Amino acid sequence: MACLCLANISWATVCANSTGVAEDEHYDLSNIFNSTNNQPGQIVVLPEKSGWVGVSAICPPGTLVNYTYRSYVTNFIVQETIDNYKYMQLNDYLLGAMSLVDSVMDIQFPPQNYIRMGTDPNVSQNLPFGVMDSRLIFRLKVIRPFINMVEIPR
Repeated sequence: MACLCLANISWATVCANSTGVAEDEHYDLSNIFNSTNNQPGQIVVLPEKSGWVGVSAICPPGTLVNYTYRSYVTNFIVQETIDNYKYMQLNDYLLGAMSLVDSVMDIQFPPQNYIRMGTDPNVSQNLPFGVMDSRLIFRLKVIRPFINMVEIPR
């Protein structure tokens, strides 16, 4: 009698930013807020960003597929959800939320884990590939009016 043992094989690999560190996305908010929208409850939609957002990723040798799953996570706690946008408290004055679209998925509302993204031939070749998010939309909700500058943490 022969015994056949099969090991569970995982095809998942962990890809990372090709620079080795997380990248920040910068927005100029100097002309966004005014006396009308700097009021409690007001939601300000920042200008949409699409296409190349300046981030490249790389997957380790042995990656067998050309698609990725991406996670958008944070240490901030979701305070409320409005129209699927998950608002997190950024400071004493603002809540923030975002949405994004990729080439193969519908609109997503982070924070969220393991979102199936598009394909790139470099994924399985251990070469950097561009992160091509589209329709990256950030929303800021005013909790309390502020004067001058307000710091938004990373």
